[in-house]
Amino acid sequence: MPYKGTGQAAPDIISGQVDLMFFGSAQAISGVEGGQIKALGVGTLKRLERLPQVATIAESGTPDFAANNIWGVWAPAGVPDAYVERLRGAITESLADPEIRKWYRDSALTTMDGGADEMTKAIRDQRAKWADVIKAANIKPLE
Repeated sequence: MPYKGTGQAAPDIISGQVDLMFFGSAQAISGVEGGQIKALGVGTLKRLERLPQVATIAESGTPDFAANNIWGVWAPAGVPDAYVERLRGAITESLADPEIRKWYRDSALTTMDGGADEMTKAIRDQRAKWADVIKAANIKPLE
């Protein structure tokens, strides 16, 4: 069953209407810690600091499995470089703040500290990987 987001999906997994679901860690963490849902594995290559008892999917028998959300900040292509650099500087400064880094850790999130180039490469790699998975599994979109 397709959902428009975890806000719609969470009640169905909690109530048992759905047996299995992929959630972002930040969205699932309170349900896991509150005993409402059971984490079967995490999609990162390393265990989450917040849920060290939960094995990675790779550890559980699917080597190299990784499925990560990538959140970014985007602007239209025509935004002047000076504004982009100012925004990048503010983001970099914010992500260096110990309280913000703690919030990320507490939310079971990590940051990409390599800037736009690292994020762009990660997105390209993910697109290629999942395109291959979709093709190999002959996955078709819902109609």
